[in-house]
Amino acid sequence: MIKGSQLRDAFISGANSISNCRQQVDALNVFPVPDGDTGTNMSMTINAAKRELETLKDDPTVEQVSKLYLSYICIYVINDNLTTTIQFVYFREICFY
Repeated sequence: MIKGSQLRDAFISGANSISNCRQQVDALNVFPVPDGDTGTNMSMTINAAKRELETLKDDPTVEQVSKLYLSYICIYVINDNLTTTIQFVYFREICFY
């Protein structure tokens, strides 16, 4: 069973990886529109959440971490970003099921 601190640290690590590889992910972007901004959009989303995740106490629950991350994804879903919508659906399942 994963702990909240492990999930938080995984999100933070993922945010760092996306930021470091943003241009490569932008270059891979071909679906649904080859607009070349998937890495940029993912980086903006996850780094907004990362800043808040870094402020969590040492032993957060999986639910706390997921809900915090989900709250930041919701901001980008409103802008109808497909990459963020996929992330939103995935983490909604962690939070509520």
